[in-house]
Amino acid sequence: MPQAESGNSSAFSLQEKFRAGSVDAGEKVAFGYGMIHRERTYVYMQDDPCPYQVVVVGPINPKKKQYEYVILSNWARFPMIGLVRDLRKFYAEYKDKAETDLEKAGFLDDVSG
Repeated sequence: MPQAESGNSSAFSLQEKFRAGSVDAGEKVAFGYGMIHRERTYVYMQDDPCPYQVVVVGPINPKKKQYEYVILSNWARFPMIGLVRDLRKFYAEYKDKAETDLEKAGFLDDVSG
């Protein structure tokens, strides 16, 4: 997970491209920003001012040197937001591992899962 050394802080901007409703829906774009402060990463989305924290990260793509997916949530553990580079690849290769990681972290249970 992204971390800054103790006492250090940094900021970043993000652009979220997504498809609402299904993998075949039209693409939409949203913007946001984030901060890495000490051992926490906070993400703020354009349409939702609630701060989100990174709770699960996927593997790093060896060619792009970037995560294949990142899952965010807030202090209430609801909602969970998945930022995925390729939705079809995520379902084919990473979905089961992501669900296992979320269950280990206490985000999935008999009620939510």
